[in-house]
Amino acid sequence: MEKVIQLTKPLDKYGDNVPQLVELSKKTKLPTGVLLSAIVLVSSILILVFFGGMILSVVFTVVYPSIQSIKAIESDGENDDKEWLTYWTIFGLFHMVDEFGGFVLSFLPFYFYIRLAFFLFLMLPQTKGALTIYKYIVGPILKQHKASIQAFIDEVKGSAGDITSAARQQAMKELNNPANLMKAAQYAKDAQDQINKAGGEAAYSQQ
Repeated sequence: MEKVIQLTKPLDKYGDNVPQLVELSKKTKLPTGVLLSAIVLVSSILILVFFGGMILSVVFTVVYPSIQSIKAIESDGENDDKEWLTYWTIFGLFHMVDEFGGFVLSFLPFYFYIRLAFFLFLMLPQTKGALTIYKYIVGPILKQHKASIQAFIDEVKGSAGDITSAARQQAMKELNNPANLMKAAQYAKDAQDQINKAGGEAAYSQQ
């Protein structure tokens, strides 16, 4: 116990600033640093138990690929750029499927581990699964339906343009409305009056 107390002694200065820990320290006869360490340890264990799988999944499927993607961008070669761009393409497609069918898939035994193994297959340099899946599955499908996909993209762009144009026209209509201009002028006048009033009160208080 003496060794634990010695190791956690630097934390005493933080624990002494927490009234609840100080009170508990008096009851247990233990330094606040030991109590603070125990709380952090228990909290960490609980986080790992309840959220460890999620943290592990994010580290393997997002954090590591993001780091490798940044390295690929900074490097002079193009092969690694293609590799990680392909990974993110498959990643996005998988998450689109997972978003709609994940509830059903989650009932599969060991789905989390299957999912994690799939992403490892996608990213590991030994397997380069993302390139393989794109070459033999995703790429041919995209080429086969290229015209339909392009038509859908053009339709979305057209709809977005129509919405933007309608919003611009409505905004110009509101700006040219005399009633709105009068309201804006009144708001500006009220704001200026408030500023002048505050300035006058400040000057009076300094006298």
